[in-house]
Amino acid sequence: MRKSDYRKLGGIVILLVLWWLLAYALNRHFLFPSPFAVGKVMLCQLQNTAFYQAIIMTLSRCVIGFVISYGTALVLALVTGHMKWLRDYLAPLITLLKSVPNISFILLILIWFNREISVMIIVFFVLFPSFYSSFTNGFDAIDQSLREVMILYPQSLWRQIVKVELPLLKPYLAASYESGIGLAFKVGVMAEILGQVPDGIGKKLQWSYLNIEMAEVFAWTIWLIILLVLLEHGLRLLWKKRKE
Repeated sequence: MRKSDYRKLGGIVILLVLWWLLAYALNRHFLFPSPFAVGKVMLCQLQNTAFYQAIIMTLSRCVIGFVISYGTALVLALVTGHMKWLRDYLAPLITLLKSVPNISFILLILIWFNREISVMIIVFFVLFPSFYSSFTNGFDAIDQSLREVMILYPQSLWRQIVKVELPLLKPYLAASYESGIGLAFKVGVMAEILGQVPDGIGKKLQWSYLNIEMAEVFAWTIWLIILLVLLEHGLRLLWKKRKE
């Protein structure tokens, strides 16, 4: 392990100790459970099939919404990069999507669409404007001298996109993934809670809240954090392998 990994591990240990001290000082375990109580709940959840079903349902909804939003934004950014006039037409729409509060998206879409589909649609609309803006900024950042070289040595549009533009957009693609995947799950779980969507982490959190089972609320929150860390770490490894 590297020194930075040891420091991160030390930071986690410090947080756990502070958590335990705060729980001990408050002495209200039904409102603020200790790490030991939450760990016991997490171990019990691992033995329950409903736990895995909730993880899979939430994961599938959020990932589908994320992938559709990410792919649509990338394709549209590449198209508008070559058709500047289209970007001007889309600018008011992108500004509007950025300005609408996330909670408004959630409430409106929950009213208009089926509860199951609504989570994916909400994730799409919340993430799309930020993805699109990031990708267009990356496209505009391509060195002008490189553009002049492409004009001198013309290639097919497909080859230009695959061999030149997409590799130059990699930093923006990676940054958008890392910032977007966490937001996708936060918004997705919130949508599950407000829409009372069955079979998901949001439903489990809502049930725990209604029954004042704070240890379960903490446990599901930690599982969600672990899931996000694994997804982010997995993509970082994928980027590194592709670079090698």
